[in-house]
Amino acid sequence: MNSEENNNKNIPTDPTEIIEGKSENIISENKKNDTTINNGKEEKNNNSNDNNDKKENIIKDKGKGKENDNKNENENENDIKNDNSNNNDNKEKEKEEENVGEVVIHNKPKRGKKRPLRSPQENFERDIITKYRSKLWKKFRKALQDFKLVEPGDKVAVAVSGGKDSLLMAKLFQEVQKHGDFYFDIVYLSMDPGFSPPNKKILVNNCKLLGIDIKLEESDVFEVANKMSPNQPCFMCAKMRRGFLYRKAKEYGCNKLALGHHFDDIIETTLINIFYAGSYKTMVPKVDAENFEGMTLIRPMVYIREEDIRSIMKDNDITCMTCGCAVASSKLPSTRANVKKLIKELKENYGIKEQNIFRSTANVNLNGIYGYKDDQEHFDYNDIYKRGKRQ
Repeated sequence: MNSEENNNKNIPTDPTEIIEGKSENIISENKKNDTTINNGKEEKNNNSNDNNDKKENIIKDKGKGKENDNKNENENENDIKNDNSNNNDNKEKEKEEENVGEVVIHNKPKRGKKRPLRSPQENFERDIITKYRSKLWKKFRKALQDFKLVEPGDKVAVAVSGGKDSLLMAKLFQEVQKHGDFYFDIVYLSMDPGFSPPNKKILVNNCKLLGIDIKLEESDVFEVANKMSPNQPCFMCAKMRRGFLYRKAKEYGCNKLALGHHFDDIIETTLINIFYAGSYKTMVPKVDAENFEGMTLIRPMVYIREEDIRSIMKDNDITCMTCGCAVASSKLPSTRANVKKLIKELKENYGIKEQNIFRSTANVNLNGIYGYKDDQEHFDYNDIYKRGKRQ
């Protein structure tokens, strides 16, 4: 009994006490659980923060690595560019060394446009049609038309001596044949009258440079002319060379021979005949050959000034032959050289116009001269006076 009573004393009789006791126990247990949960969360949060810090550090390390990689790549690219530029410089130097002595093409590009590279031949042909259109191209065509120098079906032997005048004439004929209104044939005829090897090389190289396909014929004109006229070989040389060219032109089936006499040659010849021959005579644009039947000599450059010929040659860096005769170069200045100098002095000091000398050849008033002659007879002033009274 006593033991039961004691046990009963320990058992709560009020159910609320039982519930409250349990609830206290539950609450205390829940508090313990909450603290453990919170501690777990804090540990997780701490762990996650640590992980985030580690990730950030890893990302930063990767970023630094990428930056280093980019720097290395840029450095490598710069090294490659430098290597390429060095290689290009070396290649350019090699090309320059290879091209020593060759013709260099200079074409400065216009603003906003890249000008295509052209050959010396193309540059020269372009200058004829564009830059020197009025000074060369139009004057050449005008002479052909004014004096009817070339007609359909003609075969023209263009004499190429190697000087600036004949080289330009050959190129002008090429352009006329290319852009002309009718067909005619051309043979570019050249002779070697005894040139020195350097002069002959200049002739051949210039013709190749400008695309002129010459027929080069050998002769001994220089030697023969010097023997026949040792004091003044130039006149004899010119006469012999012309006969040689007529003969070769006939062999090639040509009916016309074109010579490169220009405007300055015309006025110089006019004054030479006045001063030294006592006659009023000049170079005409067209004349039938006396000793070669069916051949006509033509001068299509009669309107073109010598200074313009020099200018286009200078613009295209073309060095031409002069006379090419060793004998003539050792002599005193020729009559033509003296008259050329006189015209220059008269122009500079007294303002004369060469054009007026040229015009005088086309403005001869027969009623204002003392006489004239043709191939058949001579007419004096009395004949002119009588004819004037009859009119």
